[in-house]
Amino acid sequence: MKKLTVLLLVAALLCTLLASCGVSSNDANTNQQGSQNGSQGSPAVDTANLTVAGKSISDFTIIYARSEYYAQGPKTFTTEWDFYKLTAMEIRRQIYQHTGVTLDVKKDKDTDPLENEILVGPTDRDESSFYDSLDVYSYENKVLGGKLVVGGGYNASYLTGDLKKSYSWAATYHAFDYISEYIASKMQEGIADIDLQEGFSQKGKCDFTTFACIGDSITEGYASTDWNYCSYPAVMQRVLWQDCIVINYGKSAKTMRNDLTEKKYKGTAQYNAVMKYQQLFDGVLIMLGTNDGGVDTVFSAQDDKLYNESAYELVQKLTNNNEKLEIAILNCTAYYGTNFGARQHVRGLQKKLVTSLKNDGYSAHFVDMQKFTESELGKSHFPDGIHPDNAGYAMMGEYLANVGSAIMNGSWDSDTQTVTVTENTEAALSEDKRYII
Repeated sequence: MKKLTVLLLVAALLCTLLASCGVSSNDANTNQQGSQNGSQGSPAVDTANLTVAGKSISDFTIIYARSEYYAQGPKTFTTEWDFYKLTAMEIRRQIYQHTGVTLDVKKDKDTDPLENEILVGPTDRDESSFYDSLDVYSYENKVLGGKLVVGGGYNASYLTGDLKKSYSWAATYHAFDYISEYIASKMQEGIADIDLQEGFSQKGKCDFTTFACIGDSITEGYASTDWNYCSYPAVMQRVLWQDCIVINYGKSAKTMRNDLTEKKYKGTAQYNAVMKYQQLFDGVLIMLGTNDGGVDTVFSAQDDKLYNESAYELVQKLTNNNEKLEIAILNCTAYYGTNFGARQHVRGLQKKLVTSLKNDGYSAHFVDMQKFTESELGKSHFPDGIHPDNAGYAMMGEYLANVGSAIMNGSWDSDTQTVTVTENTEAALSEDKRYII
């Protein structure tokens, strides 16, 4: 899979990436005749007279679905994230850019079906039902029953082996880009009258950056109010929604060490899903060690050897036929308990592991989650002493979204551990806050 270059946005919303999904012209199947009131070589036109199935675009209303994540907003986050609405607003902007026409935008469940609709995402209209069968890398646009249906695959749960809900909105966000490109190409040819006829169809694959998050209960989201939406991987997906797919492969109570038969991460359903889809990943975040720290009070050289051997086996299998994979090793988060693991010795092993992997030619990076969670979360966000609360997970997710982006574009420095974070979480920080840990 081609790698998507991920860029950090320095102003405004730093976590939102600018790169769009890349699809070659050969990937899109476009059945479109269009109006022939212009010809090649004619001067470009400034405004298009766009029609859909012969009806003026000005007669249409943009109808969007409510995103799955939105329902968690009022309960968990102060910022509402209605991704399909944001996508609908972007489609309205692009239509205005081409035609000078501003369309109304409405939610599907608030509006009875209209004759002329542009449907965005998995709406409650029958015309949108085919999106259930698309994977999260695929988009499809079509004129169906006089309506323009725009969207892409959104249910990413198959990537987790159906173990956890997982949604992605990137394919839907970028789907209209291909209609926009088609309109722009016709306008460049001097064609002002453009009709997206009944049967118009575009479909193809997008090239998104895909992150896999491997870990124990702190990755899975234990102690949050909803593991599916409040874990740090879910928050990463929320932040990087336009251009990335983030999958949660966390499993509670598991260790890095494979010799601990009942506790080992290897062999879990999550591990099996990781190995099934490992060639899709661009970046992997690994945070296994908290439960390893609870195995012994004193660690022998043999214990260290078993930890390192297990970690190496995991990395080797992840990079099998995926040599460009970026590996991030996250050490254990802060621990405020009195009778558990997350021992400092294991954190030392995690940091040394990165050095060893680098020396052996792997693209490995160290992320000091202990320092981050101690300095930015503190004891108040660890109600049971070891697992973050909702706000703690939110801060971790936003931070790691920025770390992942920096790793992918080559700006992450393991030594300085410096990254800029935006303010979208419940635990709001000052706008200019920079994490230098």
